[in-house]
Amino acid sequence: MATSSRGRNRRRPGIRARSPIAGVWRFPYREGETEFAEHTFTSGLASSYGRWGLGSFIRHFYGGGGRTVTLDEIGHLLEIAEYYAYSAGGDGAFRRLSDQIASRARTNGVGSFPYHFEGAYDFGSVQLAHGNAVVRGDFFGTVADRGEMLRIEGDSSFHFGDVFTDPLDLRDPNSSYRGMAPFDLLQNEPQPSILSGMLDDRLSFRESAAPSETQRSTWEAITDVGRRAYGVIGDWTASFVAEVAKDESRSVYVWKG
Repeated sequence: MATSSRGRNRRRPGIRARSPIAGVWRFPYREGETEFAEHTFTSGLASSYGRWGLGSFIRHFYGGGGRTVTLDEIGHLLEIAEYYAYSAGGDGAFRRLSDQIASRARTNGVGSFPYHFEGAYDFGSVQLAHGNAVVRGDFFGTVADRGEMLRIEGDSSFHFGDVFTDPLDLRDPNSSYRGMAPFDLLQNEPQPSILSGMLDDRLSFRESAAPSETQRSTWEAITDVGRRAYGVIGDWTASFVAEVAKDESRSVYVWKG
């Protein structure tokens, strides 16, 4: 059963696009003339777990022992999958994947074919802790001849992968937080528990004086990414069906990347 956030399929602009081979937009759909491409989530995306804020990511960084967490476990699977599908890279990965699959289908011809895809995207708008992450996957489908059109049907699997390291990039000389590091917090409580107050996405900084050597070494110790960095992973699936013009010069589904 195809599902989305509430057990229903969601359609977004630009995912199902139709145009006749002649290039003039018409409705309704005309079999054998009108192009379309549609992805539908086929795995459950809703999570029964509470959603992690930045504080939860940070606490796991210090106390999780490097254990990998899943998007489902942290309550981010729906948001990540939908952001990837409909917004990543500007117009969403589903729109570009439609072009890629259509172009591969024309090259492949009638029969079955696989297609591998991957890309790095900034998921910071979903949660600051994600930042840049990679989504890779594989499409397996078939192509059938429909006169001037090709009909494509298949399924895609998607795999999200990220690594949570230094939570504020404080040891990165190019970090926007450089010079605002809260060394002063260490004066009264120089241990990882000072971060217990960062339980949501509202981080508060103030300009601080140059830290003492003890403060600096303590802060570097608790931001040491070598032993506590951890992976964030997730998986989902979607079906794909499309009818596209054989002649790509008359099609809106053409990959030019």
